[in-house]
Amino acid sequence: MFVNLVCWMALGLVAGYIASRLIDQRADDPKLGIVLAGVAAVIGGVLYGTFTAAGVKAFNPSCLVGAAIGAVVGIGLWTVIRGFAARA
Repeated sequence: MFVNLVCWMALGLVAGYIASRLIDQRADDPKLGIVLAGVAAVIGGVLYGTFTAAGVKAFNPSCLVGAAIGAVVGIGLWTVIRGFAARA
């Protein structure tokens, strides 16, 4: 379980770093996007492991797919939310 969390967090941090370079963050601190992607990756990995037969008990490379999707979705949602806040 602990190895999964570390892998998900590392994957999320890398995805957040890449996204912070690709997406205009409208004067946000890039560190915030990186941390949000890490948290979203952990949530995505846990959800993927929970709703599939993979489980969350041992290291499972297929859960990294769920973590990567979670990181991308988290960054995308954050960008959309910040876009709506900037218009208001």
